[in-house]
Amino acid sequence: MRRVALTAAFLALIAGCAFDTHSLGSGHGGVDGQGLGGAGGSDAGLGLSGAGGAGGLGGPGVVELPECTPATERTDCPATSCNPRTMRCSTFKLASRPTCWTCVSDNDCEAPDHRCVEMSHGGKRFPDEYTGFCLRLAVPESDGDYDCDEPYETVLVDRPSLSFGLTQSYCGIREDLTTCYAVRAFENQEACPDGTDEECPEGGLCRTFGSGRSTVNHCTFECTSDDECPPLDGSPTTCRDFCGG
Repeated sequence: MRRVALTAAFLALIAGCAFDTHSLGSGHGGVDGQGLGGAGGSDAGLGLSGAGGAGGLGGPGVVELPECTPATERTDCPATSCNPRTMRCSTFKLASRPTCWTCVSDNDCEAPDHRCVEMSHGGKRFPDEYTGFCLRLAVPESDGDYDCDEPYETVLVDRPSLSFGLTQSYCGIREDLTTCYAVRAFENQEACPDGTDEECPEGGLCRTFGSGRSTVNHCTFECTSDDECPPLDGSPTTCRDFCGG
């Protein structure tokens, strides 16, 4: 009876949530999509228990996420994935997460050639120990290079996925310089009206673009080559210390 009650509570919670929204939230890492994310886009928040989506017991008013296994997640977790690290249902809809969006399981990624990959920033796991980002497998080419495209030109070698799959290489970003949050903030031309880096996600910079009355402040990130910079409005962007510079 307790499991039925927990599942019913979980269903009631997710019923009104916008699983497929793609907003970043405002600054400091942002809330990553779905209307269910906590700080940095993990599963914490809105009464769901457990830091970073761990799904612990929580306090008063906190819904305990149902127990599950990855093999039985379609039965155990209504429409969502099973977090293989915690063996509890996540708040991520299956096959819903685009490239460089947070995840807890390979099954969260919308493309079949993507995996939920551990990433780092500032010398530590980012955004937390439970959460990764959906990245595409890097396929070696005949010339010894990889088939990675901008802005995911940096090959992350021998990287595990959060679903305990094979250690493989992925098309990613310069983790020493930036984060997926900052890359996407640049793609979305997120504004930073006061001109401060703190208005942008972690790993992001606020810079002035345009001239005259068309001058605007929006978020960008540090780079070392044009290949690390996403196009804007269909046009290539260049790197001069930061993308779009």
